[in-house]
Amino acid sequence: MIFSLHGVFLTYLLLLVLWNRLCSRLTDHGERPVRRALEARVLVPLQVVLTVALVRDRLAPGDLPWLGLPAVALAFPLAFALGLAQNVSAILARGARLSDIPVVIYNVGIGACVTYSAWTLLNGGPGAGEAPLLYDYGVVTRLIGSYLALLGPPTWMLPLCVRRTEPQTFSALLGGLVFPAVGAFAVMVLVAFHGQSQAVVNSFGFETGLARLPADLRVGIVFRPDVPAFTPEGNDAAPPPGDLSVWTLPADHSGAGLPRDGRPLVVLLRFPDRWAWRKPPPDVVLARFEQAAVRLAEALRPEVLLPFPEPDGEATLAFPAAMDPDAWAAVFERTRAAVAAVSPETRIAVRFAGVGPRSRTLYERLAPHADIAGPRLHPDSEHGAAAADRILATWDTWRAGPGHDPDLWILATGCSALAYGEFAQARFVQGCLARAVVHRHIDAVIVEGWRDLGHSLGMLRPSGRPRQAGLVLQRLLADRP
Repeated sequence: MIFSLHGVFLTYLLLLVLWNRLCSRLTDHGERPVRRALEARVLVPLQVVLTVALVRDRLAPGDLPWLGLPAVALAFPLAFALGLAQNVSAILARGARLSDIPVVIYNVGIGACVTYSAWTLLNGGPGAGEAPLLYDYGVVTRLIGSYLALLGPPTWMLPLCVRRTEPQTFSALLGGLVFPAVGAFAVMVLVAFHGQSQAVVNSFGFETGLARLPADLRVGIVFRPDVPAFTPEGNDAAPPPGDLSVWTLPADHSGAGLPRDGRPLVVLLRFPDRWAWRKPPPDVVLARFEQAAVRLAEALRPEVLLPFPEPDGEATLAFPAAMDPDAWAAVFERTRAAVAAVSPETRIAVRFAGVGPRSRTLYERLAPHADIAGPRLHPDSEHGAAAADRILATWDTWRAGPGHDPDLWILATGCSALAYGEFAQARFVQGCLARAVVHRHIDAVIVEGWRDLGHSLGMLRPSGRPRQAGLVLQRLLADRP
C-alpha cells in the first residue's frame, strides 16, 4: 500500500482524526466522558469522510476523483473553519494555554493553503502572486510524509483541535504536546520556505514565450484511453490534440478495444493501478512488463513503444534491486528483439529521470539498444523552471561523446498547477516547447497531464474545462503552419 498511499502521511491522517476525537472530550463531574456537539456531530465525522476521500482517490487513480467534486473539495476549507471554531470554543471555556498557539496558527495558515488549493483545483487561481502559498504547502506535505506531493494526487491536510481537558498524568501531558508540535513544525516550514517558494515561482516568469510551433516539431499529449470519460459533464471522452496519439497503458492491458484516430501511436507502459494494493515480486514485475511490451506491440503496432518506466526512477520502486546497467542493457536488447519479431516498424524508447553519474552510465549502456531516448523535464525545488535548462545541457554533454546516440525526444514534461499555480504551469509547458524549438535536434515533445487523473499535472480541471496551459497548448497546435 505504501507504493501508492505514502503510508507515513496516511498514518498521520488517521492519528490526527483520533487525536481530534480524544481531545474534544469532556468529563461530566469527573464521572463519565461526554462529547461536545460541534466535534461529535460535525467536525470529527466530517474529518473521517474527508480522510476516506483522500485514501479512495489514492487507491483508484483511474476513476472519477472525489476530490474533484466541488462538494468534497470545498469541504476541506469548511473543516478548517470548524476547526478554528472548536479552538475558540475550547479556549473560551477553559482558558488559553501556550500549546494552543501553534494549533490556532496551524489552522489559519494551513487552512489558507488548503482553501487556495481547492480554488485552484476547481476554478483556477486569481494570479501568480498567491502561487508561493501553493508551493509552501507542497513542501509541508512532502516533509510530513507525502514524498510525491508536488506531482502525485492532491494530498490535503485536516485541522487540529485543542484539548478541552487538562492532562491528568505526565505521559498524557507529553502526548498532548505531539500535535501542537506538528502544528508548530508546519507553521515554521511555511515561514522558513516562503522566500525560496517565492523564488521558485518567480522563475517561471523568465520562461521563453512561443508565438508559433514549427511544422517539424511533433507534439503529443499523454492520454489514458482505457479509462472511460470521468468528468461529471462527460465532456472529456475526446482524445487530446497534437501530432501524436500518446497512450499510457498498464502492463496488464490486453490491447483490445482501444480507439484509433489515424495519428502515429506512442505507447507508454505503466504500473497497473491494482498493484497499489499488492505488487508482485520484482522478478514477476519485470516479466510482466516484457510480456506486455510484446503483446501490445503485436496488438497495436505503435510507432513508438516505451516498454519500461525510467530505469533510474520509477523502475527502482518495483523492479529487481540487482538491476545494474548491464542487466538493463540485456533486458532492452531482449525486449527490442522480441518486439521487432511481431512489429518490425515499432521503435523502442527509454526515458531517464535523472542526470547524475548512474543515469549517464545507464544512458551509455542502453543507447545501443534504443531507437529513441530522452529526459523527463519537470521543475525542481532548487532551480524551479530553470531545472529544464540544466537537464537539456547535461543531455548535450552525454550526446557529445563517442558512441551511438538514439533520436532525442523530450519524453515527458509537465508542471503541477496545484504545486506552482496555473500561471507557472502555462509558462513552463510553453517554455519547454520553446526549448525544443531552440534545440533543433529534438524531434518530439510528450506533454504529461491532459487531465487530473492520478496526479496533479492536468491541463484540464476535473470539470473538463481547460486550465491556462491547456488553452495555450491548444492555440499553439491550432496555429502551426
